[in-house]
Order: sequence, then C-alpha cells, then structure tokens
Amino acid sequence: LADPILHMLFPGMSQGAEVLRVLSISVIFIVAAQTLVSILHGVGNVSSPVKNNIIGAIFKLVFVCVLTPMPVLNIKGAAISSIIGYAVAALLNFKDAVRYTYISFDIDKMLLRPVLASFLMGFSVYLTYNWCAGLTRSNGIATIVSVIIGIIVYMLMIILTGCLSIADIRYYARYKKR
Repeated sequence: LADPILHMLFPGMSQGAEVLRVLSISVIFIVAAQTLVSILHGVGNVSSPVKNNIIGAIFKLVFVCVLTPMPVLNIKGAAISSIIGYAVAALLNFKDAVRYTYISFDIDKMLLRPVLASFLMGFSVYLTYNWCAGLTRSNGIATIVSVIIGIIVYMLMIILTGCLSIADIRYYARYKKR
C-alpha cells in the first residue's frame, strides 16, 4: 500500500513509494530489536542493547556509503542500509537475550506462524484495496478500508494459528486494568 498511502497523504506529490516499500521491511527488525531491548533491560542488562545498537548503526553507515552511490539503487540504498542496520541490532539483541534469559526459540510459534499471518494479511489488504478502489473509485476510502481489514485479518490469524490465545488476551486485559 505504499503508493496508495502516499497518494492519500500527499496528493500529486507521492514520489518515494518504492523507497517506502523497501523501508517498510525495517519495521520487522525495529519491533524485534525494541522488544528484545525490553527483555534485556528487564533482566538488568542495559549495556548490551546500547552496544548492539552502535554495532547496527556502524553497519548501516558502512552500507549507506557503499549502496547509496550505486546508480541502480541511489536512495533505495539508504533504505536497504537501514534494514541491514536494524537487522544486525535485532540479531545481536536476540543472541544476548537467549544468553542472559535462557529462553528457547520456538521457530514455528515465534517465526513461521507470524510470517503466515503477515502473508495472509498482506494478501487480504491487496485484494481488499483493489476491490474497494474499483467499487468506490476513491483511493482514500480503499486505503482506509483495506488497512482496517488487514488489522482484523492479522488479529484473527494470530489467534487462529495459536501465536496468541484468548487466555493471553484476557490476561493482558486484566493486567492493563491495574
């Protein structure tokens, strides 16, 4: 939805959709890195996340210098560099979280099922946008409706695949009331 979102927010000036499309991948690593930082802080390790973020930033800087001057990439090189930098920080934070908390990594529940849910959400957003845009002839309405449908599909898929149980939701709701 990079194009439709930019058209909705900046009518007539929506260049950069390809960069936004590439950069959106970094959100996965930003969220993972931040979650792992919280875990590390929770066990009293505040220095590892700082070190890992600095290493990630160094990777990002090196790749910006290498990729951005390439004519085939240009500004997309900066977006790719961001992905690499955040991925490095997230992986280092994960390594430290495993070492300091002794958590086990269930690849099915922690990676494969969320990827499946994300894929099905993306597919539903794509179908919904195209259907709604054809029906309403309005980019704004089609974009908003498809985002709402995407949220609903993702939440349902997270529950149906067992990534999140109804008991987890109830526990979180009770916890937030405190």
